[in-house]
Amino acid sequence: MKVVALKPGLQRIRSMALILAALTLAMAFSPLLCLPVALLMPLLACPIWRDGRLRWAALASAAAPAVLALFHGCQWPYALGLALPGGLTLAVTHAVRTPAQMAKQRTIAWYVAAYAAALLGALTGAAQALGGSLPEGLANAVAQWVMADEQPGWTLYRLAGLGLLNVPQTGNVSALSLLLDAALIHQMLLSLRLTVSDLVWLYLPLLYVKCSLLGGLFCALRVRKLNASFLVVRQNQTSARAPQTCVAEPPGFGLLALPRALHGLLLAMGAASLVLLGTEAQLSKMLGVLFYATFTETYQILGAAVAVGALSLRSPDKKILYGIGVAAVYVLAPVVLFFIGLLDRAMRFRARFVRHADHHKEE
Repeated sequence: MKVVALKPGLQRIRSMALILAALTLAMAFSPLLCLPVALLMPLLACPIWRDGRLRWAALASAAAPAVLALFHGCQWPYALGLALPGGLTLAVTHAVRTPAQMAKQRTIAWYVAAYAAALLGALTGAAQALGGSLPEGLANAVAQWVMADEQPGWTLYRLAGLGLLNVPQTGNVSALSLLLDAALIHQMLLSLRLTVSDLVWLYLPLLYVKCSLLGGLFCALRVRKLNASFLVVRQNQTSARAPQTCVAEPPGFGLLALPRALHGLLLAMGAASLVLLGTEAQLSKMLGVLFYATFTETYQILGAAVAVGALSLRSPDKKILYGIGVAAVYVLAPVVLFFIGLLDRAMRFRARFVRHADHHKEE
């Protein structure tokens, strides 16, 4: 038996480089795109780096968000943080030397850690650029944006309609008072600042954990899929028949599983989050939110993997369709996937689908 490593086609690598160029061009038009694009670029840059034929494009994509942020006038701590997602993930990709290392589960942990560290660095840089506190800095930035409007009173009233602030109970609030009453506008502006600050404290840890887990996981899976596939040639020495060939691909998202030790750690984090969220200290509450987000998000992703894997075992030709459907469930009803992931160790849903499929074949 002979095993030959497969490399992705040059045309595919060039297409990924063109997408990186398009993302770079998008950042040139809007500074708001720098952070999300910096988090997306490693999904394309790391496979290119591993292939080696257009490694310069991967390096350019890592530096592009920082350079364009400085071009748009952003402060250097934030710009430096934008170079971390591409830089740290490329460092992990360079450290993973062999396909055997790519196939190990701990490689996914390395990519998740790289994403988490990079995003933490970018948020720290953003906080420094906004005055040291990210919630208060974002609240002040939103308030300045509202006051820069020609009619800030009307803008505040529309935001109140969205539930982002409370209109003071001062009797009948007329349109003229919204335009001319400086005290009313100031009070509504304080309410808006408080709402934005509370929303950042509440949702930023959730978004941080979600981006770190999803970014690291899919970056590792893409590098593994494009650079750890093999062509297996089987030659029967006692037969004159032509050799049999097949393509061996590494396990994909549908076969994702958690080690037993990680299950115990996640359950401990979930229990600890209930205790920490009941404390008064702000730091303890933040840690509790991070623990809770890690606990729930990991099992939601595992539930999505179980659902995709189980459905694909029944109808492999509809794998893409199942992936789209599970992604919709992940957005609209993530609690369903959470319970699937939480119960999978006991119920073994994918094994049940395999037995069900084998039973129908025997019939």
